[in-house]
Amino acid sequence: MSGIGVIHNPNAKKNRGKNHIVPSLRKIVGKSGIVEETKHPDEIPRATEKFRNMDIDILAINGGDGTNHLTLTHFLKVYAGQPIPPFIHLRGGTMNTVANSLGISREPTEQILKKIADKYTRREKMDVIKRNIMKIGDKYGFIFGSGLVANFLEAYYEGRTTGPGKAIRVIAKSIISAISRTEYIKKLFMPVNARVSADSREIPLRYFTLLLGATIKDVGLGFKPTYLGDKAGTFHLLASDISPIRVILSLPKVLKGIPLGLKNVHDLLVQNLTVEPMNGVMRYTIDGELYSTNKKFDVQIGPALTVIRG
Repeated sequence: MSGIGVIHNPNAKKNRGKNHIVPSLRKIVGKSGIVEETKHPDEIPRATEKFRNMDIDILAINGGDGTNHLTLTHFLKVYAGQPIPPFIHLRGGTMNTVANSLGISREPTEQILKKIADKYTRREKMDVIKRNIMKIGDKYGFIFGSGLVANFLEAYYEGRTTGPGKAIRVIAKSIISAISRTEYIKKLFMPVNARVSADSREIPLRYFTLLLGATIKDVGLGFKPTYLGDKAGTFHLLASDISPIRVILSLPKVLKGIPLGLKNVHDLLVQNLTVEPMNGVMRYTIDGELYSTNKKFDVQIGPALTVIRG
């Protein structure tokens, strides 16, 4: 057995100022593992190469959704088509959206890792699932979004606080703004001008207020717009020019994870999405990280990864 490799991001919100975590994680994995602290995203490739050379058996990522996305991106590149080790998200972030949707244990980081390390040492069976990841350009993630999705995140990241409470406040402010027709809701629903094709079939829209693809059902706070996100070999796509009021009226269905049933919402299971920005820079997100581009890019179904849940 080659051991457990732990990527620890000390800047993830739940890890900030907790100097005891790294020694604790190292004590937990002991001689059957290694902990690499990555204080900046540029340090992740070095840790990835080290873990690859060690041929680790399990990858544990202690950071938020962004840390998970960046780490898996580098692992998939370094492993170059070969299966990456089974991995687990250790909930170092504020939202832990992907971990929640994948059903990963909600226990504290040290407790999760202790259980995994004990099972690994005793060679016991772990609770695992298979789940496809998406390839977005040259990056990988479980959620891709533009239009409302990216605009919401920009509003969420404004200021010094983040977390579920902040997200709920943004939603509440959005609903009030939609009713009173203020500028705030217009900013959130600023459309994306793009040419979009799903599995080589062009979607007959030029302005998208919503463009969302995912291989998970829950994209945050219990909202399940991509209710078919766990279907193997595809990702669930929603593409629309939907209005703010229509989104608000549809929230009960989104929470229940049932189809919206709206004519102007393209609700599809696809393997490939081609997105071509038509007028300047397009903002989009991968697992909570924000990016910009004015270049044409693809969103493709990626490999099926082994996810450890506990």
